[in-house]
Amino acid sequence: MMATLFFLISHVFGRVVLYAATGRWLQRRYPFMGRNSEALALLIGTTTWPFCLTAYVWPFVAALTIVLSFGLP
Repeated sequence: MMATLFFLISHVFGRVVLYAATGRWLQRRYPFMGRNSEALALLIGTTTWPFCLTAYVWPFVAALTIVLSFGLP
């Protein structure tokens, strides 16, 4: 139970750090997004990662599921 709790906390913390780092990087790269706002950096990172994962990774997952359902490999 302790290992599961540790995994859950580290997973959530890792995602927040990833979102914040991505948002901060985009703020530095594109100055019109705001300069020193942590809340805006989190918002930018939180909208960027799900969009990228949905738009670019999901078609591959769907194709893999179709291929596996046909029993092709």
